[in-house]
Amino acid sequence: MDEEKSLSLAKGVLQALTAVIHIKDHYTFEHCTEVGRLCAEFSSYIGLDHQRVVQMEMAGHLHDVGKIFIEESILLKPGSLSDMEYKVIKEHSKIGSDLISQVEGLGFLSDIILHHHERWDGKGYPYCLEGEDIPFQSRILSVCDCYHALVSDRPYRKALSRESISDIFRAEKGKQFDPNLVEDFLVFIDR
Repeated sequence: MDEEKSLSLAKGVLQALTAVIHIKDHYTFEHCTEVGRLCAEFSSYIGLDHQRVVQMEMAGHLHDVGKIFIEESILLKPGSLSDMEYKVIKEHSKIGSDLISQVEGLGFLSDIILHHHERWDGKGYPYCLEGEDIPFQSRILSVCDCYHALVSDRPYRKALSRESISDIFRAEKGKQFDPNLVEDFLVFIDR
Protein backbone atom coordinates (compact mmCIF):
# COMPACT_ATOMS: atom_id res chain seq x y z
CA MET A 1 0.00 0.00 0.00
CA ASP A 2 1.46 3.38 -0.94
CA GLU A 3 1.95 6.12 1.65
CA GLU A 4 -0.99 8.25 0.44
CA LYS A 5 -3.46 5.36 0.65
CA SER A 6 -2.04 4.36 4.04
CA LEU A 7 -2.48 7.90 5.37
CA SER A 8 -6.01 8.06 3.99
CA LEU A 9 -6.87 4.75 5.67
CA ALA A 10 -5.33 5.93 8.95
CA LYS A 11 -7.37 9.15 8.83
CA GLY A 12 -10.55 7.14 8.20
CA VAL A 13 -9.83 4.87 11.16
CA LEU A 14 -9.01 7.93 13.27
CA GLN A 15 -12.40 9.45 12.41
CA ALA A 16 -14.20 6.20 13.19
CA LEU A 17 -12.49 5.83 16.57
CA THR A 18 -13.17 9.43 17.53
CA ALA A 19 -16.84 8.88 16.59
CA VAL A 20 -16.92 5.90 18.97
CA ILE A 21 -15.39 8.07 21.71
CA HIS A 22 -18.09 10.68 21.06
CA ILE A 23 -20.86 8.10 21.38
CA LYS A 24 -19.39 6.73 24.63
CA ASP A 25 -18.71 10.02 26.42
CA HIS A 26 -19.16 13.52 25.04
CA TYR A 27 -16.70 15.05 27.54
CA THR A 28 -13.93 12.60 26.56
CA PHE A 29 -14.60 13.38 22.88
CA GLU A 30 -14.31 17.14 23.46
CA HIS A 31 -11.27 16.60 25.67
CA CYS A 32 -9.52 14.46 23.04
CA THR A 33 -10.32 16.98 20.31
CA GLU A 34 -8.85 19.83 22.34
CA VAL A 35 -5.82 17.80 23.45
CA GLY A 36 -5.17 16.94 19.79
CA ARG A 37 -5.26 20.63 18.90
CA LEU A 38 -3.04 21.57 21.86
CA CYS A 39 -0.53 18.82 21.04
CA ALA A 40 -0.23 20.00 17.44
CA GLU A 41 0.10 23.68 18.36
CA PHE A 42 2.56 23.11 21.20
CA SER A 43 4.64 20.65 19.17
CA SER A 44 4.88 23.19 16.38
CA TYR A 45 5.72 25.93 18.90
CA ILE A 46 8.69 23.95 20.27
CA GLY A 47 9.95 23.24 16.77
CA LEU A 48 8.99 19.66 15.96
CA ASP A 49 8.92 18.87 12.25
CA HIS A 50 5.62 18.65 10.37
CA GLN A 51 5.41 14.84 10.52
CA ARG A 52 5.83 14.79 14.31
CA VAL A 53 3.31 17.63 14.70
CA VAL A 54 0.76 15.54 12.78
CA GLN A 55 1.63 12.50 14.91
CA MET A 56 1.10 14.52 18.07
CA GLU A 57 -2.27 15.78 16.85
CA MET A 58 -3.37 12.22 16.12
CA ALA A 59 -2.03 10.97 19.47
CA GLY A 60 -3.97 13.71 21.26
CA HIS A 61 -7.17 12.74 19.46
CA LEU A 62 -6.73 9.08 20.40
CA HIS A 63 -4.95 9.19 23.76
CA ASP A 64 -8.10 8.23 25.71
CA VAL A 65 -9.53 5.76 23.19
CA GLY A 66 -9.10 3.00 25.79
CA LYS A 67 -11.83 4.67 27.84
CA ILE A 68 -14.44 3.28 25.45
CA PHE A 69 -13.96 0.01 27.34
CA ILE A 70 -14.41 1.57 30.81
CA GLU A 71 -17.86 1.40 32.42
CA GLU A 72 -19.78 4.68 32.40
CA SER A 73 -20.40 4.35 36.15
CA ILE A 74 -16.65 4.79 36.65
CA LEU A 75 -15.93 7.10 33.73
CA LEU A 76 -18.67 9.58 34.61
CA LYS A 77 -18.63 9.23 38.39
CA PRO A 78 -19.24 12.64 40.00
CA GLY A 79 -17.24 11.92 43.15
CA SER A 80 -13.91 10.40 44.08
CA LEU A 81 -13.02 7.01 42.65
CA SER A 82 -12.50 4.04 44.96
CA ASP A 83 -9.12 2.30 44.82
CA MET A 84 -10.62 -0.42 42.63
CA GLU A 85 -12.26 2.12 40.27
CA TYR A 86 -8.97 4.01 40.00
CA LYS A 87 -7.19 0.76 39.16
CA VAL A 88 -9.73 0.17 36.37
CA ILE A 89 -9.41 3.71 34.95
CA LYS A 90 -5.62 3.40 34.92
CA GLU A 91 -5.95 0.54 32.42
CA HIS A 92 -7.18 2.91 29.68
CA SER A 93 -3.69 3.78 28.45
CA LYS A 94 -2.74 0.11 28.01
CA ILE A 95 -6.09 -0.74 26.43
CA GLY A 96 -5.83 2.22 24.03
CA SER A 97 -2.24 1.37 23.14
CA ASP A 98 -3.14 -2.27 22.47
CA LEU A 99 -6.08 -1.21 20.29
CA ILE A 100 -4.08 1.33 18.29
CA SER A 101 -1.15 -1.08 17.80
CA GLN A 102 -3.50 -3.35 15.84
CA VAL A 103 -4.70 -0.64 13.44
CA GLU A 104 -2.77 -0.54 10.18
CA GLY A 105 -1.28 2.88 9.72
CA LEU A 106 -1.63 3.99 13.37
CA GLY A 107 0.76 1.64 15.17
CA PHE A 108 3.33 4.44 15.54
CA LEU A 109 0.96 6.07 18.08
CA SER A 110 0.90 3.05 20.37
CA ASP A 111 3.87 3.97 22.60
CA ILE A 112 2.86 7.63 22.80
CA ILE A 113 -0.57 6.64 24.08
CA LEU A 114 0.76 3.89 26.36
CA HIS A 115 3.03 6.23 28.31
CA HIS A 116 1.03 9.46 28.53
CA HIS A 117 0.38 8.94 32.26
CA GLU A 118 3.97 8.23 33.20
CA ARG A 119 5.53 10.85 35.46
CA TRP A 120 8.98 12.43 35.34
CA ASP A 121 9.58 11.22 38.93
CA GLY A 122 8.65 7.61 38.11
CA LYS A 123 5.37 7.58 40.05
CA GLY A 124 3.09 7.33 37.02
CA TYR A 125 1.55 4.41 35.19
CA PRO A 126 1.47 1.86 33.65
CA TYR A 127 5.21 1.09 34.03
CA CYS A 128 6.59 3.73 36.44
CA LEU A 129 9.03 5.01 33.81
CA GLU A 130 10.94 8.10 34.81
CA GLY A 131 12.73 11.00 33.22
CA GLU A 132 13.98 10.54 29.71
CA ASP A 133 12.94 6.87 29.73
CA ILE A 134 9.47 8.23 28.98
CA PRO A 135 9.09 8.79 25.22
CA PHE A 136 9.43 12.50 24.43
CA GLN A 137 6.10 12.61 22.57
CA SER A 138 4.36 11.03 25.59
CA ARG A 139 5.80 13.80 27.77
CA ILE A 140 4.33 16.42 25.43
CA LEU A 141 0.97 14.63 25.46
CA SER A 142 1.04 14.47 29.26
CA VAL A 143 1.44 18.24 29.59
CA CYS A 144 -1.32 18.99 27.06
CA ASP A 145 -3.66 16.36 28.53
CA CYS A 146 -3.28 17.67 32.07
CA TYR A 147 -3.68 21.29 31.01
CA HIS A 148 -6.94 20.66 29.22
CA ALA A 149 -8.29 18.59 32.13
CA LEU A 150 -7.53 21.48 34.50
CA VAL A 151 -9.19 24.17 32.34
CA SER A 152 -12.33 22.05 31.97
CA ASP A 153 -15.33 21.64 34.22
CA ARG A 154 -15.41 18.03 35.39
CA PRO A 155 -18.17 16.09 37.17
CA TYR A 156 -16.16 16.33 40.40
CA ARG A 157 -14.85 19.95 40.19
CA LYS A 158 -15.05 23.25 38.32
CA ALA A 159 -12.38 24.46 35.91
CA LEU A 160 -9.33 26.05 37.53
CA SER A 161 -8.07 29.56 36.86
CA ARG A 162 -5.07 30.16 34.60
CA GLU A 163 -3.10 31.36 37.63
CA SER A 164 -3.90 28.19 39.61
CA ILE A 165 -2.89 26.05 36.66
CA SER A 166 0.42 27.87 36.28
CA ASP A 167 1.07 27.30 39.99
CA ILE A 168 0.29 23.58 39.61
CA PHE A 169 2.58 23.22 36.59
CA ARG A 170 5.45 24.98 38.35
CA ALA A 171 4.94 22.84 41.48
CA GLU A 172 4.91 19.66 39.35
CA LYS A 173 7.95 20.64 37.27
CA GLY A 174 10.40 17.74 37.64
CA LYS A 175 7.79 15.68 39.47
CA GLN A 176 4.85 14.98 37.17
CA PHE A 177 6.20 16.86 34.15
CA ASP A 178 9.41 17.05 32.16
CA PRO A 179 11.04 20.17 33.63
CA ASN A 180 12.31 21.17 30.19
CA LEU A 181 8.76 21.34 28.82
CA VAL A 182 7.00 23.18 31.65
CA GLU A 183 8.36 26.69 31.11
CA ASP A 184 7.93 26.42 27.33
CA PHE A 185 4.36 25.27 27.84
CA LEU A 186 3.54 28.09 30.25
CA VAL A 187 4.86 30.66 27.76
CA PHE A 188 2.93 28.89 25.00
CA ILE A 189 -0.43 29.04 26.84
CA ASP A 190 0.08 32.68 27.77
CA ARG A 191 0.44 33.71 24.12
